[in-house]
Amino acid sequence: MKENFCLCIVAMMQQKLRGDEKSVAKIQKSLEMVEWSL
Repeated sequence: MKENFCLCIVAMMQQKLRGDEKSVAKIQKSLEMVEWSL
């Protein structure tokens, strides 16, 4: 579970570097889901 959490954070950082706001929003939503399940 924590590995997935780290992967999400890494993906979010990469998307922010690209400036892909839609992808960032999707990743942030999935991060919220992960936080609920932790």
